Amino acid sequence: MVPFKMEVLQAGRNILGAVKDFSRFGIRAVFENFDLEPGAPIDFRLEKIGKDICVSASGVVVWKRYDSGKWDAGIRLVDFPPQLKSDMLEEAYRNWIRDVVGANQE
Repeated sequence: MVPFKMEVLQAGRNILGAVKDFSRFGIRAVFENFDLEPGAPIDFRLEKIGKDICVSASGVVVWKRYDSGKWDAGIRLVDFPPQLKSDMLEEAYRNWIRDVVGANQE
């Protein structure tokens, strides 16, 4: 899990979730409730857990799936701050390396 909370701002309502995975082109997020359909434009805000970082961005819902009582959704990034994307990719890579090294030491 990438340490970012996600708040979707759509049609006067807020949908709270968390970023599960992050890539150069999109985000996989998990939500308790998520009623947007694939193809829907989406505006959202990300807040870094434990830090004073909050950014607004936009994307398009690509897919969604209900699993184990929660919604997973894939969101293609459309408007996203380049420096934050770089920082998130770097952090995700460090976490991945840590997980791989940790798994190989067990």
